Amino acid sequence: MERALVIGASGNFGQAVARQMVERGWEVRALRRSAGRAVTLKGIREVEGDAFDAEAVQRAARGVDVIVHAYNAPYTRWHDQLLPPARHVARAAIENGATIVLPGNVYGLGSDFSRPLGSDFSRPLGSDFSRPLAEGASRDAPTAKGRLRNQLEAELEAATERGARLLNVRCGDYLGPGADNTWFRHMTQKALKGGALVDPGTDGVLHEWAYLPDVANATVDLLARRAELGPSETFHFSSYQLTSRQLLEVVNRALPAPRPIRRMPWRLMRWLSPFAPMLRELCEMRYLWEQPVLLDDRKLRTFLGAVPRTPIDEAVSTSLGRAPLPAVIPADRRPSGGAVGRASASK
Repeated sequence: MERALVIGASGNFGQAVARQMVERGWEVRALRRSAGRAVTLKGIREVEGDAFDAEAVQRAARGVDVIVHAYNAPYTRWHDQLLPPARHVARAAIENGATIVLPGNVYGLGSDFSRPLGSDFSRPLGSDFSRPLAEGASRDAPTAKGRLRNQLEAELEAATERGARLLNVRCGDYLGPGADNTWFRHMTQKALKGGALVDPGTDGVLHEWAYLPDVANATVDLLARRAELGPSETFHFSSYQLTSRQLLEVVNRALPAPRPIRRMPWRLMRWLSPFAPMLRELCEMRYLWEQPVLLDDRKLRTFLGAVPRTPIDEAVSTSLGRAPLPAVIPADRRPSGGAVGRASASK
């Protein structure tokens, strides 16, 4: 039986992957702080400990094959809270010869290596996202948070030189059932209480979205074949490439009555940011709504052959709590031939 430790099992990625593992027969442990949220998923054994305690992580990881490092800190604490837990995970993975699973994001990516003729070379390198980015894209991160993410990835990659392994599954913004701390939730939460939908995007600019049950499904598929992978592997996962307005139109189709769509007040947020640290952190990431930072996931589709792609209307309904979560479909029971149910406005 495969054994896994999930750090962040009550969060977005950690909860989704833990569910997939349990339903496929894995033995799953979840590290939980004494004051942390309880893990509600049946079949998971909670282990008390803190991700900031190296010895607690080491004890919880003893004998596991996989460590899912889904811990995340509030934006305002990334500078001092993002890296220490990753270092403890790296140490535990080295001692157990375990595979680290990291939910990667696009923050650390810069523009692609090349630019078409006629490009404006006076613009910073990290500001030209002219095409979907493959796994080898530049890591010339345009923000402080992106540089921190790159440092985190570098430290985990270094652990693979000492006996650990790394699987980095890089996605855009999440949507999915129970995904609370997401842009999708921010865009829709007021509408669910009778208010308006919030649109943070720029007209015509595509955005990268990832449906968590499908991400988790693909992640566990990759783990099932990790013997075929190198010591450090990154895979891009893309569910939907849609503008924020296109996604909100799907949301309105799922609601009992359409809600008005309001623009996110970016200018007001910028004015208030000197007095509100979280607003300052959000404004730093606005470029993701002004430019199409998209992912090329051909490597994943080539390796797995059958990648789960839930139709966008079904994914949105489930994310809003208006449809039940679908059952897990193992890879050997899926249609072959690449993406299943892929939705994209760019293809």
